[in-house]
Amino acid sequence: MRRHHRSFVAHLTAVLAGLGLLVAPPLAGVAAAAGAAAYVQGTAFTTAARVASTTAPLAGAVGAGDLLVGWFAQYNAAGQVQVSDDVNGPWTRASGATAFQNDTGDIALYYLPNSKAAAGGLHVTVSAGAAAYFQGALAEYSGVAVSGPLDQVGSNRGVGTAVDTGPAPAVPAGELVFSALVTGGNPSGTSPGSGYTARAHTGTGSAFAEDVLSSTAGAQHGTATLGAATDWYAVAATFRAATPADT
Repeated sequence: MRRHHRSFVAHLTAVLAGLGLLVAPPLAGVAAAAGAAAYVQGTAFTTAARVASTTAPLAGAVGAGDLLVGWFAQYNAAGQVQVSDDVNGPWTRASGATAFQNDTGDIALYYLPNSKAAAGGLHVTVSAGAAAYFQGALAEYSGVAVSGPLDQVGSNRGVGTAVDTGPAPAVPAGELVFSALVTGGNPSGTSPGSGYTARAHTGTGSAFAEDVLSSTAGAQHGTATLGAATDWYAVAATFRAATPADT
């Protein structure tokens, strides 16, 4: 029986290859998905005036099954900030939202698991119920679980140069840690926290993203250092790594 099964598989493989329908060995995608998380691309943005919405492009190709995640803020408008893209539609709002120091506006983590492939990139639209000032930093990752990837979220706000979200609940080793911040001023640069790799940022560092691709076990802090003291709003979120079930 095993001999016949292997013979059938070999015959089917040959037929598919002849038709140009077999572009990778069987299960190659599973092996890639089960690896560690990898940073693909990211961007950061801020608007200088109140607008109805703003668009942040991810210009490079977006891979099928990848995670899209960002920290988004709207100021000077009522209601929640909204996030979607032109390939997948609305993103999921996570817990841990906060507001500016005067308790107005909205700052929240949004993410999109298991993205559709987009060879030409995609555009992320950030909007609110009325014209507002918008800020944010976002990124794309491969090697993250496609179903239920978000594990823990922690956020905080403060004033000064030292950014620290405080500890998000403990997670096992090997998870992606995404951390980002927005500020109410122009901090003249932002440096990543210990163990983090800097990713997307605006010119002044007023919106900034960093990550740890494979966490150590335990509680996770999002930390950074601003170039000048200002009010800041930061998040640390952990995402489960892909498994062989993520095809």
